[in-house]
Amino acid sequence: MTKKKAEPTEENASTEETASTEVRDKDFVELLTEKLSWQTIRDVMTYDVNRPLRKKTTGDLADLALQRNWITREQYDQLRSSEEDVTESLGQSMMERGLITPEQLTKAKAVMERTGQPLWRTLLQLKMTLPADVVQFLKSDIELPFGKRPRPVLCRYLVDEGLCSEEQLDEAWHEAKAQKIEFGRYLKENGMVTDEVLERGSAMELGLPFDDLADVDEISTHLLRMIPSGVLLRFTALPYKIEGGQLFVAFSDARHVEEMTKLGLMLKMPMQPVLAPRARLQELLDRLVSDDTFKNAFIQGTLAEEDESPAANMLTVILRGLLNAGGSDIHIEPSLDSARVRYRVDGILHDFLTLDSDMARRVSARIKGLAGMEIEQRFVPQDGHLNLRIDDADRNFRVATIPSIHGETIALRLVQSEMAFSNFEQLGMTENQRHIMTEMLNSPNGLVLTAGPVGCGKTTTLYSCLNCLDCFNQNIMTIEDPVEFELTGVTQVQVQNKRGLTFGKGVRALLRQDADTLMIGEIRDEETAQIAIRAALSGTLVLSTIHANSATAAVASLMQLGVTGFSAGNALTGVVFQRLVHRICENCREPYEADAMERKELEIEGDAPLTLYRSHGCASCFRTGYHGRIGVYEMVKVDEAMRQVIFSRPTHSQLQAAATKAGMVPIKSHVRDLIISGDISFKEMLHFI
Repeated sequence: MTKKKAEPTEENASTEETASTEVRDKDFVELLTEKLSWQTIRDVMTYDVNRPLRKKTTGDLADLALQRNWITREQYDQLRSSEEDVTESLGQSMMERGLITPEQLTKAKAVMERTGQPLWRTLLQLKMTLPADVVQFLKSDIELPFGKRPRPVLCRYLVDEGLCSEEQLDEAWHEAKAQKIEFGRYLKENGMVTDEVLERGSAMELGLPFDDLADVDEISTHLLRMIPSGVLLRFTALPYKIEGGQLFVAFSDARHVEEMTKLGLMLKMPMQPVLAPRARLQELLDRLVSDDTFKNAFIQGTLAEEDESPAANMLTVILRGLLNAGGSDIHIEPSLDSARVRYRVDGILHDFLTLDSDMARRVSARIKGLAGMEIEQRFVPQDGHLNLRIDDADRNFRVATIPSIHGETIALRLVQSEMAFSNFEQLGMTENQRHIMTEMLNSPNGLVLTAGPVGCGKTTTLYSCLNCLDCFNQNIMTIEDPVEFELTGVTQVQVQNKRGLTFGKGVRALLRQDADTLMIGEIRDEETAQIAIRAALSGTLVLSTIHANSATAAVASLMQLGVTGFSAGNALTGVVFQRLVHRICENCREPYEADAMERKELEIEGDAPLTLYRSHGCASCFRTGYHGRIGVYEMVKVDEAMRQVIFSRPTHSQLQAAATKAGMVPIKSHVRDLIISGDISFKEMLHFI
């Protein structure tokens, strides 16, 4: 008998809508607290948050607030039982906190009525707010229901200095709340504090020094050139002295300190932020950084000697910033009137700098010229290599350009040659995995595949394999596109499609060189797959990569390229599937007891306590909570039983069962072990569920 589906009622529909919206709000908050860059804005556009945050969603926010240490357990319990709304409306609350102006809110509402878009999407599209401001708003909102005065350090400072009493501050707080005015602004507008007092209190809250700049009259041109002048004017900031090997930079707004600190990575020395009176700082900026000639010559700043062009100096600044940040990629992305520079650090993109259009074009031309590209050719993609000496070290970058509607988008990948000499333990393999890898490499012939998504370290793993081989008694050869690392004792061939040297032709030629071990950069088409199989069957150990989502899927991908099941089964020696996961930042990680859901996913039985680790983000990890990455693996060494299964062109489930019988340990188990050992957070498990 077929069960009749229940007709939707108004109550059911309301319940389903509420549940859906609660999940959406929670995802929205998580998204904003994870990635605070303009990339986030594009992600946020997919979220419709267009209603007040009522008590039904208070629980989600409270859980997040407790996890982030924004509130205490006592405040958490009080908030969960509170009948108050967290805020009357999102836009109104942001205006009350000073994150947007009444004029901006009015304009946003007008656009919202015309387009029908929700408020959040409208505010972000109009660039009236940033994800970081939204996080600040959420923190403030969570405190409001308790009637607790914000900025406790400032209040303590005012009382200690005898400027206000506790009673006056309590009264001021209630008045500010009633009038819906930000607390600090209310104190200033009512004459209780001056700008300088408020700035000194802000410095104490952030643990930063305060300098009234009374002794600063003239600043050397050398200091002013150390930070782009456009950045100084944008942030109302000024470098004014070097002391103890640090560059002291004065700010007028504490909110700019963290964003500006990122730019300190582009300097040759550490940057010490200092808060200073806005009026005095503006006076110095108007006098020292207002000359049109100075701004035109150094519109985005210079760092090297005066005889170099601004574009050359700017490129040095950008490259040095990547090296100091420990990043892997630089993205220069033009828009209508500017171009943003982003770094990829530990797989996450961060905004670091904005260039004006003219400077962006000059920097792009400089990169293309140094990389051996055609500078005037701006309408077709190009590839090249950039070799520069930066801070007494030679650096190599792979460069790729692609035309976009506002100009050329340029990506630079740092070639980290030291990674070519990593051993299996440094790559994160367990003892059992290292044993399996050694067995596969000791095979006299056969095909060993590494699989995984783009950027997961497949090529690095292959180079580590080559380092394990005997280059004195064996003929080891590679064909790559491009050759990323140079290995002593290994013959390396660069693919040159324009000259007719493809992977297929290159592999055929290398086989006539009597290679004992052959590394093929990637199996990407039927021709390369067939030749790799033929080489593996004719007595050569072949190492290569293939794109797949698991070890068994790599076998299926090989057969989808036209390789017969019989050939694949006989040629394959083993498959390694890998991914990269984020290490927890050691500076801000903290222990906590695993809850029931986490214990279930980690397959922990019994009642014994389980301590896991998480991080809340700090300056050293760019507020991400992660620092560095480590590989996770699943490996299968093909045995006779698995070969018989491959011969019959099996389904995915049949391949999975055969691999498990052959001893394959799922990648999820490796992730689980790293979580329990405290190397990574439980969040990484969510990518493998």
